[in-house]
Amino acid sequence: MKLNCRVEEALLHNRPFVLYRKPNETQINAWFQNTDKLVQFADFIENSFVFAPFALDEKIYFLQKDCEIFQEEINFLVENNQQKVNDFPTIKNEENIKKQHISLVEKAVSSIKNDEFSKVVLARKEEVSVEKNDFFFYYQRLLQNYPTAFVYWWFHPKVGMWMGATPELLLENQNQTVKTVALAGTISAIGKNKEEIVWGEKEKAEQQIVTDFIVNVLNAHCETVTTSQVYTHQAGNLFHLKTDIQGEISDEKQLEFIVKDLHPTPALCGFPKEKAKEFILQNEGFDREFYGGFLGEYQIKEKQTQLFVNLRCMQLVENRAYIYIGGGINVESIPVNEYEETVNKSKTIKKALN
Repeated sequence: MKLNCRVEEALLHNRPFVLYRKPNETQINAWFQNTDKLVQFADFIENSFVFAPFALDEKIYFLQKDCEIFQEEINFLVENNQQKVNDFPTIKNEENIKKQHISLVEKAVSSIKNDEFSKVVLARKEEVSVEKNDFFFYYQRLLQNYPTAFVYWWFHPKVGMWMGATPELLLENQNQTVKTVALAGTISAIGKNKEEIVWGEKEKAEQQIVTDFIVNVLNAHCETVTTSQVYTHQAGNLFHLKTDIQGEISDEKQLEFIVKDLHPTPALCGFPKEKAKEFILQNEGFDREFYGGFLGEYQIKEKQTQLFVNLRCMQLVENRAYIYIGGGINVESIPVNEYEETVNKSKTIKKALN
């Protein structure tokens, strides 16, 4: 049975599933749960696909033993949907969203100047109209547009439906080696070459905060920790500053503690983490749910795990898509520029919807 038919069957019978394509690979991994039971715990358990929210400890699992699992090569020849228009979908209440986000950034910068925290990541949510019958088409477009991202489509009838293309690794483990990245700073890649990019002090400082935080976490659990030089990385139509970081562990059980200490990273929350998180929960005005959480394979028995931060994502509800986007704020942030950065980031998802 072809993958699209299997997805249609799962949706018809309200059965949970997840499709995902790992970065730089050409096949989709598909997990279809045999029942609609909801497996939810605070701690990691057996081999599974895990989907974790931003703010809560409880995670949702697809257990390997409860799923039908198979792989299918990607069809990259996705035809354009003739009913679509070339423009991006219309945003509901766009002017109000802009004013609210600028006001929120102004409040955050004031708090930073008052030494409440040094960085906070602020997000906003856009509502756009979509076609429920085109969900598989949207997923194909994400696969086609973002070959270096972790591209997923997740559904559970008791929780909801999410789809995204995230460029950011939270943690990868192979045997005793743990790898992760510090990713921060954003510049539009449209019409620019990587070699021409000049990063400002605001972006450099933001990226250094993320790097220092991750290195400190790994130093607490790993025997040795090494970092690469900072470099410019392209993810779709955006450039970011990136540092590769890795450490050596003596026991795979340490992974759970590393994940708990890493999540949420300053790239999605801020620093110090608890103060930034408190500001987010009190001021953003909406529930991030799974935006800013993490997802991926947790394969404890095979000693290989790969988890990604849930960025560049949307929640799908009937004929509506809720797109989540955010950006790092520090003392040098200019509110209107921060809003424009989220506009550029939103195009990652919107490019798949037009």
